[in-house]
Amino acid sequence: MTRAVKTTVAALSVTLVLVSIFVIGDYFALFGLKKYLVLDYIEASFKPVNKETGAPVIDVKIRCFQMGNNNACTQKKSRSTGIVIARIPIQKLVWKSILFKNKEEIVPPKDPRLQIMFIHYNYNNPVETLVVEDIVQSPVIKKVVKMERKFIEAEQ
Repeated sequence: MTRAVKTTVAALSVTLVLVSIFVIGDYFALFGLKKYLVLDYIEASFKPVNKETGAPVIDVKIRCFQMGNNNACTQKKSRSTGIVIARIPIQKLVWKSILFKNKEEIVPPKDPRLQIMFIHYNYNNPVETLVVEDIVQSPVIKKVVKMERKFIEAEQ
């Protein structure tokens, strides 16, 4: 090997070792962590059904309430007919190093309970109460909401 090749190989080896030490040190947060507050969303799915027949109720809107917050969620369009999806904002604390995200932690809201009102013009408006931490732990569950008709149809 020539002297230039040996010098290049040595320089590449030293560079590779230094980069590896930097990446490993950053992975173990030797250079410090920064803490950020981040807004994120969780989703909860509901299936409104007629209380008597069990048939799905379509065109249901939602309104969410929490103590001190009259608009605690938004409704997301669902691809499935008869499914209502609520997007609930949450705050997360994120610890981050230069290259890696080390830890995430959900900041509990002041009021852990979330009341969701299901609104339909032909049905009474039931209110479901959920705990935000339960939604975070199992967001995939579709909760069935039984809705009672406002008006009883006249028999002919």
